Amino acid sequence: DTSMTLLRRAFFRITNPQQLQQYNILRINQNNTKCHFLIPNTNKSSLNEQTKRTMTATTFQTKIKNTTNTSKKENILPMKVITSPTLQKSLPIIGHASYIFLASGFLMTDMLELRLLLVGGYSGLVLFHLCHAKPLRIPLRWSALFVCVNATAAALLISDRYGAALSEEEEERFKLHFSKLTRGQYYQLIQMGHVKHYEDGEVLTVEGKFCPKLYFVLSGKGCKVYHHKAFVSNIDAGGFVNDVAFSQSH
Repeated sequence: DTSMTLLRRAFFRITNPQQLQQYNILRINQNNTKCHFLIPNTNKSSLNEQTKRTMTATTFQTKIKNTTNTSKKENILPMKVITSPTLQKSLPIIGHASYIFLASGFLMTDMLELRLLLVGGYSGLVLFHLCHAKPLRIPLRWSALFVCVNATAAALLISDRYGAALSEEEEERFKLHFSKLTRGQYYQLIQMGHVKHYEDGEVLTVEGKFCPKLYFVLSGKGCKVYHHKAFVSNIDAGGFVNDVAFSQSH
């Protein structure tokens, strides 16, 4: 065992390697304070008490205790849980399922689905490492960190998609004109603008003059566009006015 191995190494340092075979280790006390070894004579039948020598093994004791304490602290979960037959049978399933989740997540094009699958995969790896008597702590800690990172990102995405409180009118406009945006993006957009009614024939922008505003047609007959005083097109509800000049100015 560990104690005998440490003692043999100690004897190897103390004695001549060629004479090491002459030492027969008898025992090590339960309190790990002393170790006994026997030096036999050429005639083995002449062994007596005078041939016994005792040495204090303080250095060996420290090493043995450190080894024992380390082995006791290696497990994180209680040994009753770790040694459960049901859990031991489930470990391969947990490990394979975790990597399936991770592989599936990297195949997703939707960011929220990707984050949720990564949370599931790394959570499974955390559980997999925890359920061992000697868990690999570096992979365990990094997996736990990745769970926190992806869970935070998933929470932000959920809040962006479903957390914005919209009125019935805003909800209708969102579904009709801004469905390609998330609810959070649409909410930020409407907070930067306001609704204004224009009379028929009122001029919004003039060609060749800078206009810092961006218009979006919510309803009405639309907005007519002229180029060099010639009619070009008509912008109906759901279209932007002055979008090119606005984007160039920003």
